[in-house]
Amino acid sequence: VLNMGGTGNADEMVCWFTAELNFMDPRSAVTIVHGVTEKEDPVRFQELLAVQPGFRAQNVLALEVSLPGTRYTNAARAEIFYAALRERALALPGVEAAGLVNHRPLSGTRWESHYSVEGDDPTPERLEGLTTVRIATPGYFDAMGIPLLVGRSIVESDRADSPLVVVVDETLAKRHWRGDTAVGKRLRRGKANENSPWMTVVGVVQSVKDESLSEDPAAHIYQPFSQTWQRTMDLAVRTTGEPVGLEAALRRQVAELDPQLAVERVEMMGKRLADSLSPRKAINGLLVGFASVAL
Repeated sequence: VLNMGGTGNADEMVCWFTAELNFMDPRSAVTIVHGVTEKEDPVRFQELLAVQPGFRAQNVLALEVSLPGTRYTNAARAEIFYAALRERALALPGVEAAGLVNHRPLSGTRWESHYSVEGDDPTPERLEGLTTVRIATPGYFDAMGIPLLVGRSIVESDRADSPLVVVVDETLAKRHWRGDTAVGKRLRRGKANENSPWMTVVGVVQSVKDESLSEDPAAHIYQPFSQTWQRTMDLAVRTTGEPVGLEAALRRQVAELDPQLAVERVEMMGKRLADSLSPRKAINGLLVGFASVAL
């Protein structure tokens, strides 16, 4: 069995795969191709190659802004800046949604935390677990195209002085509340013996990939920025068409708000998704080529 998941980059995977096939009889390569692509069944072939990243990447630009602790010393200052940046992004021509998150999908970054669920079966494997923590503002799910499955998203009324809420993904919801609704349930971050505050689940969103398209989706929770903040955030902006000139416009907005800030890690999420798919596409091309020789 050939594992196409891999952990290396596209060139490394293709070189390894080419070397493996060079030692095979072409007829054996055909067997592999049929096992992976089912040439006579193109529908199944496409299903095998299909990858669900959990978000709609087309027409989304993402960039990172990091606020220095020397000037943004508390949550209030950071919130004022990011709220203003989001408002300015929404006002740009062609922008239909904008929001912020501490780590965008496929960023290769996970911030994990222990958590426990109220009323869960108190056994070692169920009492507490690990989840990926995302801190998000209103508009983030719409901007990144992450479908809301049940309940509501993070909204403007989720303030620091309002009841603590959380949005979970379907992976976590199925882990604990399969056959039941997650909305209205409570969980808290930290280990079970820590007295962390409870958060009420208000919505469930589709699971997304953090590191690569080949990984199994990890459980995620999304907390409102107003209730737990960070200085470094990713701004995601969705446009109605190709975001021509959007990067320059967003850089200007950041500079007008704070000329000392740098804009980093700018990327089109569609290209990021395509880059993640490239190893599979390259290997598939090699498979088809070897099969053609044999046939």
